[in-house]
Amino acid sequence: MSLPDPRLPEGFRALAVDREKMAFDEACRLARCQKAEPGDFLYSRRHGMASCAILLDSDRSAVEAAQALPLAQLAVAESLHALSAAQRPTIIWPFSVCLGAREVARVAIGGLSGQEEAEDYPDWLVIGLHIRLSGKFTERLPALKRRELTALASEGIATDRTAVLQHLAAAMQRRLAEWQNRGFEPIRSAWTAYTDGESSRPAMRLDKDGNAMIDTGEGFEKVALIDMIARQLPLHLAA
Repeated sequence: MSLPDPRLPEGFRALAVDREKMAFDEACRLARCQKAEPGDFLYSRRHGMASCAILLDSDRSAVEAAQALPLAQLAVAESLHALSAAQRPTIIWPFSVCLGAREVARVAIGGLSGQEEAEDYPDWLVIGLHIRLSGKFTERLPALKRRELTALASEGIATDRTAVLQHLAAAMQRRLAEWQNRGFEPIRSAWTAYTDGESSRPAMRLDKDGNAMIDTGEGFEKVALIDMIARQLPLHLAA
């Protein structure tokens, strides 16, 4: 069964990706070859997932550009909350969004390797977003790994790829405009409302640049967001 293509807000240009390709990988390839431009919104037509990538302006330093990761997490959380008001997603810095303490979505960034100096400027910038709609992609994973993951259908959220992509695009457009006009502080404040309050995880907050400040019991220790980017898994493996 085919689904209609998503209707995107003004400023985004929809580009469907072949089923066998990952939208994030293809967006990075095109950006690297200068065959795509900011506002291009690449998405997969594969069933069972809502997978997309957005090319962003790269007119920010590396430390500022990395803030697109918590921005994308926030957009995912807000989209999921809009789809099911009864379930409040939680954000796990720096890549995951969870439902019921299990990862349902993941974000990634392209154009930064994690090796840049803070004031370096990327040549291009891509944000990738991946939400599991059905659990079929996790069935072959080891049981321990499956217990860490979930999907919207598994959480009783009935929706489809088109609806999720439209929610994501609208949330990303709104938050990107806010980031451009008002800086990172409003993003950080809204992000905090979706953080995980489980006592099993160390208390943390974001600083003004999007880095994690981890409560060690004897003060806060900073973990740099740009350093975590160097450790990110390929999105198709992580998600």
